[in-house]
Amino acid sequence: CLSDEEMIELMKSQLGPESRMLMEEMLKSGASLQDVLKYFMKHGLTAEEEEARLHNKIKNVLESGKLSTDEAYRFLQDNLSDEARATMAELLKQGYTKEEIIELFKKHGNNLAEVDRELAGQTIDFGADDPNAHLYRDRDVF
Repeated sequence: CLSDEEMIELMKSQLGPESRMLMEEMLKSGASLQDVLKYFMKHGLTAEEEEARLHNKIKNVLESGKLSTDEAYRFLQDNLSDEARATMAELLKQGYTKEEIIELFKKHGNNLAEVDRELAGQTIDFGADDPNAHLYRDRDVF
């Protein structure tokens, strides 16, 4: 049978980053190992569950239609990972519009592999009369 300390370590290895941070805070504040174990048996989330919750939050807020483009962009910056924020900035630099970036991250959240997959599958037709061709000049499609 595992000790409480071993159970805490085992549970920590299964939790997502937010749940692990909360566990550390509870332990530092003096909560008993038993109380912490009970709490996380009921409320602890894995990384996948935390990611799904965040993705649903992002999708719901952005689909509500209550935010302007700038507010939606800031909302994403405030809620996505550092890596996703860096990707957003890079896409903006490459000429993607804020609207395009918002749609991309509304669909995929922090899942940068899916963002890359979608971007890699895009084709752009530069017709002779395309007035927006200059917007695509700096896009890195490879």
